[in-house]
Amino acid sequence: MPVDPFGVSGDFTEESMTEKSVTLYCTENGSDKLYKAEVAPAGDGFIVAFWFGPRTGSLQSGTKTKSPVPKDEAVKIWEKLVREKKAKGYHEGADAPAYTESDGTGKDTGLRPMLLTAASEEDVMRYLGDADWGAQEKLNGKRILIRSKGGHVTAANRRGLACAIPQGVAAALAKVNAVLDGEMMGSHYCAFDLLEGEGEDLRHDDYVLRHSKLVRIFGPSYFPQIQVVPLAFQTHQKRSLFETLKSRNAEGIVFKMLGGVGYRPGKMENLANAYAVKVKFYASAECVVVGWNGTRQSIALGAYDASGTLVPIGNVTVPPKYARQIPEHGVVQVRYLYATPGHQLYQPSLDSSSGTAVRADKTPTECLLSQLKYEGTD
Repeated sequence: MPVDPFGVSGDFTEESMTEKSVTLYCTENGSDKLYKAEVAPAGDGFIVAFWFGPRTGSLQSGTKTKSPVPKDEAVKIWEKLVREKKAKGYHEGADAPAYTESDGTGKDTGLRPMLLTAASEEDVMRYLGDADWGAQEKLNGKRILIRSKGGHVTAANRRGLACAIPQGVAAALAKVNAVLDGEMMGSHYCAFDLLEGEGEDLRHDDYVLRHSKLVRIFGPSYFPQIQVVPLAFQTHQKRSLFETLKSRNAEGIVFKMLGGVGYRPGKMENLANAYAVKVKFYASAECVVVGWNGTRQSIALGAYDASGTLVPIGNVTVPPKYARQIPEHGVVQVRYLYATPGHQLYQPSLDSSSGTAVRADKTPTECLLSQLKYEGTD
């Protein structure tokens, strides 16, 4: 077996190569990322495929070869890729993980979150003016409930199943006995509710009381890894929060009933009876109709970058009543929550508020990438 000059493991021999693969890890600055690259047979040659992302989350994938290439060429591409990643701090072996291990695949923790009922922007003024409701920023993290008891920390996802969390968060919470609800935002935990604390079960308390105890226990001076999501409960505070979130293109705003209801796991489907609601701030964009997909139930969308290149930005479903209105290479109005770093629209839908989804007053060249609202940057 030949010596691998890059110190990378893989199932490769000079005599017979079916694949060459490595998984690299990066735990610098509190991150916990992985990057996997492999040479794999494809057609009459080989491709170099890769996957990357947070170790506990979804991975993105791609290839370094647009089409199959000879084995030797694929290996050279793979070796160069591995060198570049190692130069950036990636290493083999998952030593010193930045995340805790989950308590078993699929283990039910018994924790269940209180879920939000969707409302529209037309409902915002009602909640802003109602003294019975408080307001918070709607975060775009990973919903996590955390139970800490006797130094043992258990985290659960929105389905109640055990999951991993950053070691720094777990170590901080191991010092207290509590049950929290919140969202994981990178290496920090943003808590917005306290179900148990200081030896008390708070699930039957009003939300304004639960939140005040959350603030008192988890102040930033004692728990720098824990950030308490502020609660606005006076009318001028709520209006100021709403205007601030809108001005910086935040994802949305959350309204919670301050009193008269405890922590109720699950979701209230009827908005009239809801005690916790979310309002998402959708953006709007003019998009080029690149073409119809498959059975003509959806269209591919595009927009032009600064160099004049038409860039794919996703697909959107077309209701049957608009199918005949939409011409290929025409312009449509689309509502969406935000665009990902890869220019893909998240939760897009045709904007037909004017009675038609087609923008006959716009030309394709007016549909620019620069109009898009991006996740986590605006």
